[in-house]
Amino acid sequence: LRVLNGIRSPPVGFARNVAHFLPNHTALIYNLGLGQYALQLLQSHCNSSRCNVVNFELTFFPSHVEEERIHAFRPLIIQDALNKAGAVLFLECNQRLVSGHIEPLLQQAVSGSGVVSWATHYATSSLTHPKMFDYFHSNADSFLFLPMVETTWLLIYNIAEVHTGVMLPWVQCALTQDCVLPIGAQSGGCKFNKKPQYRYSGCHGYDGSALNIVLGLKFGFDESQYTYKGKKIFFREVKADTLAAEMAGLDVNATDSTIITRDGM
Repeated sequence: LRVLNGIRSPPVGFARNVAHFLPNHTALIYNLGLGQYALQLLQSHCNSSRCNVVNFELTFFPSHVEEERIHAFRPLIIQDALNKAGAVLFLECNQRLVSGHIEPLLQQAVSGSGVVSWATHYATSSLTHPKMFDYFHSNADSFLFLPMVETTWLLIYNIAEVHTGVMLPWVQCALTQDCVLPIGAQSGGCKFNKKPQYRYSGCHGYDGSALNIVLGLKFGFDESQYTYKGKKIFFREVKADTLAAEMAGLDVNATDSTIITRDGM
């Protein structure tokens, strides 16, 4: 299993957290544009056989892929990691593991579809621009009761069915501006007070919306085939002020003991 992260600021805490909870797995940290100092700082904490920094050059792709807000690079780095590994657990850089006992996730993925995601309380139709459905030759009505899943955490196995049925169409959409970024799409100004709540809120999830359409179409709108069935919590979010404090501590050459926490950062 490769634990994957794509970053523009050095997630030293992430590297330590993965090493703490999953010492027998490899962390791949994708560099999406760190400066020289930040890159050197990260490499000083991630330079072993169990932690690798991957320099991922976004300029090779269409220009919209570099836009932070649409995260079109997310499926690209996940696919790149899948090319190197049998399975990938993707975490955003502000996420941390709270447990190393991830066997239930792995077992569900292996015995099921090869994908494990986490459902939200929102309908896919409420957070997807109507024009994106057109790209996939579908319509919003089919997704009114399909829960949107998170793209903050994803477990994906590198099997043929997932490659052709999930990753390929997701990557194709991410590389196509008219798909991932339809004219008029925006991520702010959500209006969830609309009735019924599955109506489009005015907010678009970009690559996340594309993934949810792909999963819905692939698995016949049955989210039980690709969402986590248990109640155990595996991850936590690190707030911006905590990340800032982490970096400040590193900048003054704090020792490990002054920075590390009970769960590795």
